[in-house]
Amino acid sequence: MKRAALRIGLVVTAGTFMGWAALNAQTPQRTADRSAMATRPATERTPIERTPVETRTADGKIRLAHCRIKLSDERTLASERTGVLESVMVREGSTVKPDQAVALLRDGVVRAQLAVMEKQATNDIEVRFSKKASELANSEYGKSLQAEKTVKGAVPESERQRLRLAAEKAILQIEQAEIQFAVAELKRLETLEILRTHRVVAPVDGVVTKVLKRPGEAVREGEPIVEMVNTSVVRVEGAVSVETATRIKPGCRVELIATGGEKLQFNGHIDNVSVKVESLSQTVKIWAEVTNRDNFLKDGLAATLIIVPDEVDAEYVRQLEEQVN
Repeated sequence: MKRAALRIGLVVTAGTFMGWAALNAQTPQRTADRSAMATRPATERTPIERTPVETRTADGKIRLAHCRIKLSDERTLASERTGVLESVMVREGSTVKPDQAVALLRDGVVRAQLAVMEKQATNDIEVRFSKKASELANSEYGKSLQAEKTVKGAVPESERQRLRLAAEKAILQIEQAEIQFAVAELKRLETLEILRTHRVVAPVDGVVTKVLKRPGEAVREGEPIVEMVNTSVVRVEGAVSVETATRIKPGCRVELIATGGEKLQFNGHIDNVSVKVESLSQTVKIWAEVTNRDNFLKDGLAATLIIVPDEVDAEYVRQLEEQVN
C-alpha cells in the first residue's frame, strides 16, 4: 500500500512540473506578441467598425430607429390654503382634463361670505339716493339764483352760499356712493377668488399616478394632495452620429411611428440637441416633443423617429410667438 501511494505521488508531481514548464515556454512568445501590438503604428491597427445609428430616406429625411418614449412632465398638485379636505374626486389611474377639479376643501364659511358680498355688490340704493339728493340741491340753488336776478337782495348772500355748498356736496356724495358700490364689487370678486382656492384642479391633460390625501384629512398651504403626469405631450430620446447632428436644430419637424398592435404616426418637433458627444459610441443625443394623440403613446415604448431637417414645425413656431407676446 505504501509503495502504491508513493508511485501515485511521483506521477502527480511529474505532471505538474511538465505543465509548468510548457507554460513558461509559451510566455515569452505571448509577451512578444503583446509588445508587437503595442508598438504597431495606429494606422496599421484594425479600425473599430460602428453600425450607423440612423439611415437616410430617398427624400432626404433622417430615420432613427430604437428611440425611447418618456412621460417626463410630472406634476404635483397642492392646496393653495390651509383647510380640511371635503372630497377627493380622483383615484390612481384616473384621466383628468385641464381645469378639472381633483379635490375640494371645506368652503361653507366662504360661500356664506360670498352670498353677503353679492348682495352688497348689487345694492345701488346709495347711488340712486345720492343722485336724487343732488337734483334737489341743484334745484334749490338754481331757484335762489333766479330769485336774486329778479329781485336784488331777495336771497341773502349767506343763504346762496349755503345752497351752493349743498349742491356741490351732493355731487361729491354721488361719487362717494359710486366708489362704495365699486368696492363692494371688488370685495365680491375677492371672495370669489378665495373660494376658488378651495379647489385643486388639474393644469393639463394627464393621468393621476398617486393620491396622497383622503377626505377629512387636514392639509397645509402648499401640501401635496395628488401627483399626476402630463400625457398630452411625450418626450422622445434618441442618438445620431456627429455628422448628422450638425443638420438637426431645435424646431425641426419630426414624425414618430409607434407600433402597438398597429402602426400609428404622430407629429412633433426637435426640442433639444445635446452639446456633448458620447465618448464610447461617438453619438449625440437628441430629444423631441411629440403630441400624444388619444394618449396612445406609453412611457418606455420603443418607436422610430423620422426627422425632417429642412422643415420647422408649425406648433414650435406658435409656442415661440406666445413666449414673445
